[in-house]
Amino acid sequence: MRILVVGGGFSKEREVSLRSSRAVFEALKLTDYQTEYLDWDGEHEELINACKDFNIVFPVLHGIGGEDGQIQEILEGIDIKFVGCSSKVSKVCIDKQQTKQLLAEHNILTPAGSVLDYQGYINSELSSGLHIVKPIFEGSSFDTFILNEDVDEDYSDKIKQAFADNQHMLVEEYIKGDEITAPILTGKDLPVIEIIPPTGQWFDYANKYNGSTIEACPPQNVSQKKQVQAKELANKVHEIVGARHFSRVDMIIRGDKIFVLEINTIPGMTSQSLFPKAASVAGMDMKTLVKYLVDLANKE
Repeated sequence: MRILVVGGGFSKEREVSLRSSRAVFEALKLTDYQTEYLDWDGEHEELINACKDFNIVFPVLHGIGGEDGQIQEILEGIDIKFVGCSSKVSKVCIDKQQTKQLLAEHNILTPAGSVLDYQGYINSELSSGLHIVKPIFEGSSFDTFILNEDVDEDYSDKIKQAFADNQHMLVEEYIKGDEITAPILTGKDLPVIEIIPPTGQWFDYANKYNGSTIEACPPQNVSQKKQVQAKELANKVHEIVGARHFSRVDMIIRGDKIFVLEINTIPGMTSQSLFPKAASVAGMDMKTLVKYLVDLANKE
C-alpha cells in the first residue's frame, strides 16, 4: 500500500504542521507501507496530480486549509481514502461558533460567549470581567488573549489588531479550573492528559511548544471518576460532530462541571504533542499509532 503524507500548508500554523507531518512521515517509513511526503502550498492541481499513485492520503495540516475541509473536499472529489474527518465535519469543527451551537443543542456545557466585532467587544458585559478572546477559525492559540478589564496600551493594541485581522472574534467567559484534553482514537481507550502551564501563565502558543508546561498523564489534580466522565463526554462530542478516526477534545473542569472548549480534528503529532503522548501511555508508539490510523482509513 502506498501512503502520501501531506504537510506544511498555508495557515498561520504552517511551522507546526511541518513538524507534525514530518513526525508522521518518519514513523510511517518504519512500516511496510511505501510512504512519500508532499509539502503542500494549497494548489489544487498539485495535490490531485500527487495523489495519482497512492492508495491513502494522511493530511497533517493544522488550521486553515487543513482542518477547515479544504483539502478533504479535494480528496473526496478524486475519491481517494484519507485519514481524518470528512470535509463537512471539518467545516463545522473548525468554526468555534458552529461547534458551540451544536454542542448546546445536545446540552453540553461550553463557556458563555458571543461572536463580536471590536465595537461590540468593548461594549460587551463579557469584557468587564475575566474573559478570553480568540479567533473563530484559528488554532494553536494564535491571536488569543486572556484578560480582565485592566489592559495596558500595548496589549490593547494587539487585541484591536487581532479584531482587524479577523473582523469578528469569539469572546468567552474565562473558566478557571483544571485544564484537560481527551484524545479520541477509534477502537482504542486513550488516557486523559492534564495541562499545567507555568505558574501565573496559561497554555499559549509559546507554552505549547517550549517544554515548560507539565502534561500530566495520568492527571495530578483530576480524580479517576472525573477522568472517566471526561472521556465519556469527549467520546460524545466526537460522535455528535461526526468525527472519525481521531480527534482531541479540550476541556476545563470547574467543581463538578466539565466545560468543552473545542474539538481538534487534526491533533498535533509532533514529538511534544498531546495526542502521541496519550497514545504512548496507552502502549502505542508513534509507528504503531500512525499505522493504526492508516488502517482505519483503509477500512472506510
